[in-house]
Amino acid sequence: MSINVLIKQKLFCSKTMPLEVILGEHLHYGNFVNDQLNVGELGETEFIAYNPESIGRGFSVVWNPKEKKTIALRLPQPSTASELKDFYAAVERMVGYWDGKLIVDGSRVSLPDFLSNFENMVNFNNKILNHFSQQILNGEHDTLTLYSTM
Repeated sequence: MSINVLIKQKLFCSKTMPLEVILGEHLHYGNFVNDQLNVGELGETEFIAYNPESIGRGFSVVWNPKEKKTIALRLPQPSTASELKDFYAAVERMVGYWDGKLIVDGSRVSLPDFLSNFENMVNFNNKILNHFSQQILNGEHDTLTLYSTM
């Protein structure tokens, strides 16, 4: 389960998406190789953006430094509130930089509508984590493993 976002640049524009815009001031990046994050390393077409100040799973960025048409993001769920905040802020930065179109889970969405759903998404993720935790406490499952960037 994840939030899948596609950002498309309008046809009349043609500028690349700099890594600095994707990361903003707080995010770092790395590349997963054999279930280990190699910090400061970019993959050929994809990397993980994460905030080193908070434990989380990070989010996937499908990006090419020369790409001028689209960039794809995927945030695995459940996620923490701080991770959701970082993800939403990154989407807002990138859409604003390109003055782009936003497609979320296959549907066109306006940026204000996407941003207004933030609290609902935090509540949804908290419900998921509470549900899994309750299943473990009730003996329905033994463990819950969430791979993270930390």
